[in-house]
Amino acid sequence: MKQFPLFMFLLGCSVIAQVKQEQDFCKEAFAKGKQELVGQVYTQFTVQRCCKSALGECLEKKPDCRLGQSMGDFVCWLASYDQSFDKIMEECRKRYDSYVATATFEIKAGLFESIGNENAPVSVYIYISGSCPLCKAVCSDLHREVARGMLKNKVRVVPKLMTTGIADYALLAANAQGSFWPFILEMNLMKQRPTEELMIQLAGKVMLDVTQFKNDLKNKKLHDRAAASRAEALGNDVAVTPTLFLNKKRYRSYKNWYWILDAINYEYQHASSGKK
Repeated sequence: MKQFPLFMFLLGCSVIAQVKQEQDFCKEAFAKGKQELVGQVYTQFTVQRCCKSALGECLEKKPDCRLGQSMGDFVCWLASYDQSFDKIMEECRKRYDSYVATATFEIKAGLFESIGNENAPVSVYIYISGSCPLCKAVCSDLHREVARGMLKNKVRVVPKLMTTGIADYALLAANAQGSFWPFILEMNLMKQRPTEELMIQLAGKVMLDVTQFKNDLKNKKLHDRAAASRAEALGNDVAVTPTLFLNKKRYRSYKNWYWILDAINYEYQHASSGKK
C-alpha cells in the first residue's frame, strides 16, 4: 500500500477545519484514535474531478477544490462513528458518485405546491411518504432554508409521493386548499402515527375547510394522482423514502441534514459555474 506522508495528511485536515470550523469532523475522529484509518482512506480514495489524485494529495495541492474538502470531511465523519475501512470506502464511492452524476431521471412537477424560485439553479425533487418521520423532517429543513435561510433564491423544492396511505391523501387534500407546506410542517411536529382522525384534527389546526378536506381525503382523482406519483417513483428505482434528486440526478448518500445540505450547496456551485 502506498504510504501517505503525515504532514500532507495533517495539512489536508487543517484545510477542512478552516472551511468548516463549526463542524471539525477530523478533530472528533482523531480524539477517537482514528488518524491511521483516515490516512488510509485519504491515500486510497481518488478524487478524479478537479484533482485527479488521491484525496489526501487533493487536499494538500488543491485546497480550493470544494469536492475534495467535502469528501475529506465526510471521511472523518464516518471514521468518528467507528466505520470500517471497507465501509468508509463504499460510502465515499456512493457520495462521490452523487456529486459527479450526470444521468438524469424523468420527474414531473405539479403534484404539490413547490417552494423557491422556479428559475433557481437547483431543483430538489424529493419522494416522500406522509407516514415517514424523516421525510417530514427533511421537508421542514428544506422549507426553512429555502424560505428564509441559506438556500433562498438558490433552490426550488418539488415534493412527490412514494406511498398511497391516509397521510399521503391528507397532504393532497391540504394541497387542494393551497396549504401543503403549512400542513406538512405541522405534521412534522406530531409524534403520533397518522390516522384519519388525526389528519382531520390537523386540518382544523391549520385553518382548512374541514368539510372539503374530509371529502378530498376520499377523492378518487387525488388518489389517482398519488398512484401516478408512486408509479413514477418505482419507475425511477425509488424504494425508500425520502429519496432526493438534485436537478433530476439521484442523491445516493446519507440523509442526515448536514450532508444533504452539503450536496445541495455543491450542486448549486457546480450548476452556477456552468460546468457540465
